[in-house]
Amino acid sequence: RVYTVRSADKAEETIDVDVVRHGETSPMMSWLADLSIGDDLEFGGPRPHFQIPDPQGRPVVLFADDTAIPALYAILQQAPAGLHGEGWIATTDIETFNELPAVDGLNLHRIAPGTGFGEQLGALSAPENTVVWGAGERDEMREIRSFFRTTCGLAKDDVAVYGYWKRGTSTPDIDGARL
Repeated sequence: RVYTVRSADKAEETIDVDVVRHGETSPMMSWLADLSIGDDLEFGGPRPHFQIPDPQGRPVVLFADDTAIPALYAILQQAPAGLHGEGWIATTDIETFNELPAVDGLNLHRIAPGTGFGEQLGALSAPENTVVWGAGERDEMREIRSFFRTTCGLAKDDVAVYGYWKRGTSTPDIDGARL
C-alpha cells in the first residue's frame, strides 16, 4: 500500500490522500518530501479498496496495524447502518486511533503493535458466525485469514484480509523483486 484515499469530492475533482511515513527511502517517501499541503497533482488510479464483507446481520471483527489505519478510517466513514462487532488496532499512536470514526455498536480496542493478534483470536466467541476485515503485516494477516477460513470454516467472501507489508523487508526490496 502506497497511499489511501481518505475522502473524495467528485464535484471538485479532488481527493484527500493519507500516506504512512516510514523510515525507509522509497519513491513515495521522496515524492512526499517535495509536496506541500494544497499542491495540485494529477493522479492515476487508485484501485478501489476492498470493503468489509456484507455482514448480513452478523458481527464484524476487524484487525489493523498502523499501515491500515487510513484504509480503516475511510471504510468506517462509509459504514453501513447496523454494523456491529469488535476491532483491534495495533498502534502506539493514540491520537490517530482516536481519530477513527465512531460507529455505534462497533467497539475498537487499541493494542500494542508487534505482538500479533493471536490473543484476540482466542478470545472470540462464535467466530464462525462473523465476517472479517483485516490489513497489516503479511504473516499476521495470514494467521488471521487461516484462522477464519480453515479453523472456523468461513466462506471466502466473508473474509477480507490483506497483507500490506512484510516484517524485515522494505517496499523497495519488494518492488525490486517484482521487477
